[in-house]
Parts: sequence; structure tokens; C-alpha cells
Amino acid sequence: MKIRYAREALGIEEDEDVSVLIGNPNVGKSVIFSSLTGKYRDVSNYPGTTVEVSKGKTKIGTKRETIIDTPGAESLTPVSEDEKVTRDILLGTEPNQVIQVADAKNLKRSMMLLLQIAEFDIPMVLDLNMMDEAKARLVDIDIDGLKEELNIPIFPTVAPERRGTSALKRGINKARVPDIKPDYPDEIEDAIDELKDLFGSRGTALLFLAAPNEMKEFIEEKMGSEEREIAEDVLGRLYKTFSQDLSYLITLSIREKAENIFSKFVSKKEIERTTLKKKINDLTMDPWTGIPIFFGVIFLLYQFVGYIGAQVIVDFLEGIIFGEYINPYIEDLVYSSIGENFVSTILVGEYGVITVGVTWAIALILPIITTFFLAFSLLEDVGYIPRLAAMADRGLRKVGLNGKAVLPMVLGFGCDTMATLTTRVLDTKKERIIGTTMLALGIPCSAQLGVLFAIMATLPFYFFFVWAGIVSSQLLFVAWSASKILPGKRGDFIIELPPLRVPKWDNVLKKTYYRVVMFFKELVPLFILGTFLISVGKITGVLDFLIKALEPLVVTWLGLPAEASIAFILGFLRRDFGAAGLLDISVRMTNVQMLVAVVAITLFVPCVANMLVIIKERGIKTAMAIIGFIIPFAFFVAGIVNHLINLFGGLL
Repeated sequence: MKIRYAREALGIEEDEDVSVLIGNPNVGKSVIFSSLTGKYRDVSNYPGTTVEVSKGKTKIGTKRETIIDTPGAESLTPVSEDEKVTRDILLGTEPNQVIQVADAKNLKRSMMLLLQIAEFDIPMVLDLNMMDEAKARLVDIDIDGLKEELNIPIFPTVAPERRGTSALKRGINKARVPDIKPDYPDEIEDAIDELKDLFGSRGTALLFLAAPNEMKEFIEEKMGSEEREIAEDVLGRLYKTFSQDLSYLITLSIREKAENIFSKFVSKKEIERTTLKKKINDLTMDPWTGIPIFFGVIFLLYQFVGYIGAQVIVDFLEGIIFGEYINPYIEDLVYSSIGENFVSTILVGEYGVITVGVTWAIALILPIITTFFLAFSLLEDVGYIPRLAAMADRGLRKVGLNGKAVLPMVLGFGCDTMATLTTRVLDTKKERIIGTTMLALGIPCSAQLGVLFAIMATLPFYFFFVWAGIVSSQLLFVAWSASKILPGKRGDFIIELPPLRVPKWDNVLKKTYYRVVMFFKELVPLFILGTFLISVGKITGVLDFLIKALEPLVVTWLGLPAEASIAFILGFLRRDFGAAGLLDISVRMTNVQMLVAVVAITLFVPCVANMLVIIKERGIKTAMAIIGFIIPFAFFVAGIVNHLINLFGGLL
């Protein structure tokens, strides 16, 4: 998405007044946004990315303005997609003012971002959030002195309790341009003077000097060949002058200024007592206690989402509410109204849009995403999410990911469709492709896992470990191979560890509500489209043709009965259907055949809902590449297992 089209991308008119909300990650920015805009908001992905951007309306002075809540950013020199989107919005929307949300107890970090924003000469206000936590840590901020130093209004707040947020809202129209600049080396300052008119501001010129490759798009949009030559000439002279990286020198100047401000206006007393929160915090980060706590949280997360959400609530809604009441009523209504024909089959047939598509969306996905987002919002509010990622980072690095991938991987055991959506938390395209492939390949959802466990219970006990070993080894092998083959790099894992807090339930429930509504709006059309295509396939005979076409592969290569082909087609419709199909014919298969079949169905292509989400998230080409790899790979691995066992007769 071109930077200059940021307003168009966000659906904002050219003459519309805009304020931009900016802050580091984990500073309470989303709560401040909710306080400013109320319950009406629009959440969407920034075009060309998987980064969510929220916008809403508020009254500033006498005017209604749009407020844009940008992704959390450590710097305007982007190292992640989130930071790139924040930079593009700042450059492309030309806001009336910037509202920076800062963590009051970690002001030095926020000052570095403020000094970058200040270079753009945009009016600003500073929100010192988390003042209660700063006070608890005996951090004292000379707010009046800081106001005078920065020349901007400053408002202390405690966002979850709405303390100070009304004053912040009233004071936004008093925003002023900051009167503070870092002390750059003279040569860099001279270069900024040469470039600022060319680029439109000191801030944009600095971004170019710090990361010229990241500003190529901006240069292509804004400049002709003559201007580009001037910019490149200035950059070339600086490269000859300094042996050190320009980005390092600029960041060093910003850091020194931030530290100077911090030391002048912030003081902290030593806390002699050890609080309960500190004890718990230390336990979560000490490897001896942190790792057991980590696995305990993972277990509870799975139990809440994978068992309560994906099994107990789903079974009740799908089996009783829809299965016994809603769907029979709708079927009778449709058949009595239009009879049995093509339309009624599409609506309420074996794979009907209403009886399957809508049922899956409401009875299957809605409970899962609701329980997940409730758990996620709670862990987020408590402050444990960054710790969860930090503890998982070391292991996930070995397969080309970082600690942020732990959530999609765990949630895949609840529902791979929803887990695929959460791969948005990963910073780079490469990581998102690896994460999506792992979910699609070898992580069974809770519904399928339950049926697989039922199948394994009919086999000798050690077969379970053989199956788990084969699937997990192939999963890790594919992830490791993809990390070596796919272009790009793993995202940097730099994460702020906020203090553990007592959750604010109104905040948890509000975040859960907005997230569920957003995801549900995205998923329902996909389910309806998927079931429509399947119904058409059933009516036209395409589905039966596919079942017949699979028989040679299933019988000859896998050594399974011909009717096992049906299980793989059912597995494409929904993962647990495929496993249930195998369970249904298990009495006609040997133990070895069952092992081969279970390996194949576990590694087999994801369900149609997951496939549609993969297409939506990764694009049609990448999705087809993932599916095109998984199908033959699953059959290849299962076939090798079959032939090795037969070759070494009696191996199992």
C-alpha cells in the first residue's frame, strides 16, 4: 500500500480531520482509544498486511474528528510490519495532532519515540498512562517541568479505571508542536537541513538517513529523478564521513537526549519491601519455576479453549440446540415451502449452507473464538502474554519462529481455523507462512484429536507413541526445512515485560467483545461459501468422483480398504469427520492399517474452513502451494510407514 494513499486505505476523506494515537507496545493504548471513541469503532486490516488498525470518532473542541489507533511501535524506523504500518499512517494521513500514550513507569523508552515524532513538527499531547503502577514503584515524575521542557500538554491517566481520561479528551485540542530536538552530529544535522524541504519534514529526512531502503516507496512516490539524485548524493557523503552505521548514530543521539530528559524529570526511590506481585513476577521468569508455570498456563489455556470451548459448549450448541431443535425446524420449513430440489439441497441438504455452514459458524467457531479471546484478553490484562512468548522463544527459534508463535500453535489444538487467523501476531511473512503450514499439516484440532484418541484406544498402547513420534518429527522437519528454504528472515524478538496486574474485568470483556465481533464477521461468509461449493460438488457428482479417484492411492500405496477414501474426503470437509470415518470402518482394518490411516488423516489437508482462511490470510498462490505440498506429503509419509512395516514384517 502506497504511503500517500493511507487515508484512502483507511476509508478517510481527504478533508476529514484526523488525530493519530501512537505508543509503544503494552502501554494501554487500546484502552485509551476506547475511552476517547466510546463503543463505536471500525477495526480492519491495513491493506496489504495482516496488521489491525482501529478508527473511531470523537469530539475535539467543537469538531468531530477521526482517531486512528496505530499498532504498537518501539520506533518509526520499522523492523516489523506493525511499525511499518504506524510509520505509513503518520506519513500518509497528515494528522492534525498526535496523541502519544506513554508508560509512566518506563518513560525513557517512550521519550525515544516522542523525540522521533517531534521531528515531524506535528502538534502533540502526551498521555502519561499507568500512573498507578509508577506510583507503586515509587517513580516520581516532575510533570510541570516535563511540560515546560517538551512544550506540549501532558495528562496523567490510569486508563482501566478511567482516571484522567476525561481531562485528556478535553485537552487534545490544546496540542502543540514539541520544542525539543536531539543533538545529532554536525554532519548529520547539515544533511537534515539539505533534505528537509526535499522530503517535506525533518522527521522524514531522518527516516531516510536511518533506513534508506525502508523509504524507497516514499521516494518513488514523492520525488523525481533530480530529487532522488540529491538525496542519494547527501547519503553517499555521510557514508564516506562516518565509519559507523548512520542508524546507530541517529539512535544514539536520540537515546542520549531521552536519558537526559529522564534524569532531569524522573526520580525513583528504592523499594525495600518485596511485594507479592514481585514474588509472583520473579517466579514466572525464573527457569526453575517459570517453565512449570508456562506449561501450566498452556494446559489451562487448552482446557478452557480446547475442552470447555471446543468440546463442552460446541457439543451442546451443535448437538442439542442446532441438532435437535433449530436445524430440524429449518429443514421442515424449507422442504414444506419449496419441496426437495436443487435449492433446498443447497440450503438444508447434507452439506447445506444453513444446516452446515451457519451451524458450524455459530455452534462450532463462535464458542471457540469467544473462549479463546476471553482467555487471551485476561492473560493480556494480567500481563502474562509477553512472559508466555518469552518462555517459548528458545524452542521455537529452532524451527524458524520466535516466542510469539506459541499462541497459534497451542490454539491449533482447539481450532486450526481460528489459530490460522492468530498467526497475524507474527512479524514477518516468512514466519506467518511457516506457522500456517505447521497448523495445516500436523496439529489436529480438539474435535479431531478426541476421535483420534478414541481410535488409538482400540490399538496397543505403544502405537500412540509411534503415531505421536511420526507426526511430531515430520512437523518439526517441515518447519525447519521451510525456515531454510523460504526467503526472508525471522522477526526480532524484542518484547517489553510489563508488570503483573490484577485484571479489570470490564476491560477484559470489552476487548473480548470487539475481537469476537470482528473475527465472526470475517468467518461467516467463508463458511457459507465453503458449504455452498461442497453442496454443488455433491449435486454435480464432483465429490463422488474425487472419492473414486482416491481409491488406487489409498488401496495400493497406503494398503487400506477402498472405503477409507471416503474418510479423506470427509476430513477435507471437517477434520473430525475424517477421523470418525476411519473409526467407523476400524473393525475391518488391522492394527497396522489403522496406524497408517491415522498418520495419513493427521497430516492430511486441513478442513475446508481452514483452507478458506489460509487463502484469505496468505493469498491464493501461497495457500495453493501449502495445500499442494501437504496432500502428497501426507500420503507419502503414511505410505512409507506402511511399506517399512511390511518390509520389516512384524516390526509392530
